[in-house]
Amino acid sequence: MASYNASSTLKAKSWVSFLFPILILISLFFAWVSNQNPLLALAISLGLPLAIAAFFSVRFGFYLLVIAAVLSRFVIPLPWGNLKIEQLVFLIVLLGLALKFLPNKNASLRSIKIDQIGTIAILWILANVLSSLLYSPDKTASLRICLWLGFSVGIYLLTKNIVGKKISIEKAVKAILIVGVLEAVFGLAVYLSFLLGNDMGGVQIDPVMSIPKVYGTIWEANIFGVFLVSIALIIFNLLLSKEYAKFKVWLWGGFFLSFLGVIASFTRSAWMILVTFLFISLLTSIKVFLKRPSLLVFLVIFVSIFAIFLNTSFLGTSTIEDLGGAYFSDYSTVTFRLIRVGLAFDEWKTSPLLGLGTNSFGQRHYDPSQENAPDYLGMLFGQNLHDTGLVGLGLVLALIFFQVRKGFKFLRLSADPKYKTPMKALLIGFLALVTAYQSTSAFWFGFNWIYLGLMSAIYEKGLQKSLVNE
Repeated sequence: MASYNASSTLKAKSWVSFLFPILILISLFFAWVSNQNPLLALAISLGLPLAIAAFFSVRFGFYLLVIAAVLSRFVIPLPWGNLKIEQLVFLIVLLGLALKFLPNKNASLRSIKIDQIGTIAILWILANVLSSLLYSPDKTASLRICLWLGFSVGIYLLTKNIVGKKISIEKAVKAILIVGVLEAVFGLAVYLSFLLGNDMGGVQIDPVMSIPKVYGTIWEANIFGVFLVSIALIIFNLLLSKEYAKFKVWLWGGFFLSFLGVIASFTRSAWMILVTFLFISLLTSIKVFLKRPSLLVFLVIFVSIFAIFLNTSFLGTSTIEDLGGAYFSDYSTVTFRLIRVGLAFDEWKTSPLLGLGTNSFGQRHYDPSQENAPDYLGMLFGQNLHDTGLVGLGLVLALIFFQVRKGFKFLRLSADPKYKTPMKALLIGFLALVTAYQSTSAFWFGFNWIYLGLMSAIYEKGLQKSLVNE
């Protein structure tokens, strides 16, 4: 016991000696920032305790990472570019893990596993780097995006390796849902405030339809909408299981708020995908609906409310007429995107194997509807074909295919609803995101890779449990 206490005291002293000079430097930096920018000083004073907690606690770090994943609208400006909040949190958690593993390097290396999905994702990044170095007009800008992709894959590997070990799968799923519903609540609050004449931010005016669209704390309204579609679908599929029946009041509330958030985003693709995948969920759980007809009644009411909303006068005109006009006018957003896809396809032919460099479409073209800002190629598969050619597109398709195949394999082999239910919910949510990204892609945003990491963690943990039970 005495030797144990002596060892603990020695470790404590080493931590103090390590942290003391860092704290002094932070204090000096904080004093300088306070003099230069009081708002930044306030942000640091709020963020510093969270960062320290994430450094010492992997569990808290994961929760903070989930929160940071929906704060993509905010970045930290640095001399060489912007750092996203999710990337900062990832680095803090990774550093904390690295320092904890230093005393036992062999054990730490054995505990970190790079699976098939991780390997494909790393190869995808390398394809982006190679294409950017060879063909991008602005190699520095392209490589910066490649680094962003690297952070996203790192988030996947971190999530996969700590969920089921440092944090339970149930708690990880709850964290995602709580953050998603709170994002919906915030979006609805700023939207209501905007309608009442008080612009608090979080709302943008659509350049085609000239109506307010909510983005909350996420990059823009389309991504806000499809993110909440995934949250609503996950919640709905959990509602179909007996295991989550004790949370049904909270789940119904979360679904309703997420649904309202999707509407407030005014993202047409999100609306259609939500309805489509709700019916897919219905078809895959038809036995549940036969046993619980109240769910079927709810779906009928839900679709009816949605139809009434579309046909009701809103903001001065019929919503469905607004959207129909926007879809089929000579210069609709759909037409605009299709023109870009055609242009990108023609350019891809000049370098079919490796493409033309990461995010290089905007380096070659400008968007006249956005004051000639760099143009954006929204379609996920078209974007990868243009940027990384057949190699990069093949790797993205392989990543999605193998992850979905793993999900269906797990649903077929596992009989444990503790793992099977969240796997099905996440799988449907992820497929909805991939579908939505054929309109406006946000595949490199952190929440996608948290979903992927969580699915892989469930696959490994659930199959281990199944083998043990057998």
